[in-house]
Amino acid sequence: MRSFRFDGNGWELWPSSPLTGIAVGRPYGFGDDEVWGFNAKQLFRFDNFYRTWRGAWDWNAEGSRTMVSVGDKGIWALTPDGKVYSDPPVALRGGSGWRTMPGSLVSLAVHDSVWGVDASGRVFRWNGASWEPLPNEPMQCISVFDRTCWALSVKNQVFWTTGHDWTPAGGNLGVVKAICAGALRRPFHGVCWALNAANQLFLYSSPFPGRWATEWKLAPSEILGEIRSLTGGALGCPWVLNSNGHIFRQDPHRPEEIAWERIQGELTAIAVGPGSIWGL
Repeated sequence: MRSFRFDGNGWELWPSSPLTGIAVGRPYGFGDDEVWGFNAKQLFRFDNFYRTWRGAWDWNAEGSRTMVSVGDKGIWALTPDGKVYSDPPVALRGGSGWRTMPGSLVSLAVHDSVWGVDASGRVFRWNGASWEPLPNEPMQCISVFDRTCWALSVKNQVFWTTGHDWTPAGGNLGVVKAICAGALRRPFHGVCWALNAANQLFLYSSPFPGRWATEWKLAPSEILGEIRSLTGGALGCPWVLNSNGHIFRQDPHRPEEIAWERIQGELTAIAVGPGSIWGL
């Protein structure tokens, strides 16, 4: 798949090798956004100075579980066999620069903290030296933003935690298919979105005191069609792709109304960073 960058009005094509996934973030909380793309064998980094994609690492393995996550805590990657790597040096973005981390995971989520899920559904938080388990029922997926990890359990319940005990988010959401953490506006207002099997979209506010009511609210979503994916981030949450590849985003100027804005183009994936938006 080809890569595109959103310039505020449309999508600008940036030629690259075929990619199956893309991640955008601001490592260590400063500087420009970094953009990483990957396929089953190769990891790529977009060079902001030369404005081109560069190969960064050969996976040396086939498989579909390759992924990269970029955030304030650096760049983290998984190989197809579940090995964890992180933080290549700024001056050396090649294979020899990656650090092998302990553990075996099937997914990662990085923002201002690092979280992972193993093959049995256990959730872990990285404490700087090791993975700390957070006991609970097995989880299907996690999403991280604003110091909070949100998780969807195998029993179809949504939980959140800031690193200690899990708190159930409650709500009568039906069968939830996906969750998405992000922000509605600046200053960042952390929220979580949930999509159920009936194509209904729900919004839950930040669990921190003083920020809106902490309950699920049914969001208007008829304009979106059949939702295929949700993507959160700091530039408005969420961005939505429907089954036709049509693109929508939460209007950042009208967050209280949960108003949707149609963006031109058709994509299969979107990645939202603090200062840029990319798609495939």
